Amino acid sequence: MKIENKLKDLLKGWNLMRILYLVMGVMMVVQAVQIHDWFVAIMGIALFSMGVFKMGCAGTKSCCNTSNTQTPQDKKETITFEEIK
Repeated sequence: MKIENKLKDLLKGWNLMRILYLVMGVMMVVQAVQIHDWFVAIMGIALFSMGVFKMGCAGTKSCCNTSNTQTPQDKKETITFEEIK
């Protein structure tokens, strides 16, 4: 895959969660640099990268449940029981 295609993939599919991850990550890194707290900077970089690279709930839509897991009512099975002596 060419670099242009990878950049196009990063630029499309933006949603609210990706923007929030990106903004919160930048804010955390800026604050961490100001107060010299490098653990918070690492956490901010992690949030920032989640927003940029579509990781976590920001990109794969893995946090929403849209599938129908219920079985239809017309497919009922009859259960037969055997008596054990």
